[in-house]
Amino acid sequence: MKLNLLPKEEKFFDYFKKHGEIIHDAVLILKKLLETCTYPADQIQRIEDLEQEGDDIVREVALRLNKTFITPIDREDIHELTSDLDDVLDYVKSAAIRLSLFHVPDNECNLPAQELAGILVRAAEEIKTALKVLSDFKDVTPHTDLIKRLEREGDDVHHKALGDLFSDSRPVLEIIKWKEIYERLETALDRCEDVAQVIESVMLKHA
Repeated sequence: MKLNLLPKEEKFFDYFKKHGEIIHDAVLILKKLLETCTYPADQIQRIEDLEQEGDDIVREVALRLNKTFITPIDREDIHELTSDLDDVLDYVKSAAIRLSLFHVPDNECNLPAQELAGILVRAAEEIKTALKVLSDFKDVTPHTDLIKRLEREGDDVHHKALGDLFSDSRPVLEIIKWKEIYERLETALDRCEDVAQVIESVMLKHA
């Protein structure tokens, strides 16, 4: 399926693709932190820096929207897609920061958090690909459909993880700590689904 987007303003699509790459880089770092059970400050700071790069893109898109008379897709779609991409980064950063704020000790592993991070990486990969496909005016549904399935998979992992967390005889602070981290990871997946829905909407409008 081809998308007939005219006039073609490449810069907005460049911003989208760069945002997708930044998200992918951030979630890869988060996944590695959780898999190695080590949480060095410099790696958490790297995620914060990537989130700042995402914020810079949001500002650049806003400026370009103000200067562009005719946009390649609806202005509200540009704004919503940029905002949803930024939300993914915000929650990835929030999860990473909590590893530091809660003083999670090195070598403290959490398998559900690792699994959620793994699903998040897969979703980020599909977002990155979907944004590139969209810029080439091709069908994005194979990628957006997979993002939605991954979000549902993440929901299942999250629900089971919460059940297990509260069924174990764990210290209250440990329960609170990991519940907060689970929720940030799961919400990041929710925002990935939001991104997929906007991408699909753009495709449908201009197919």
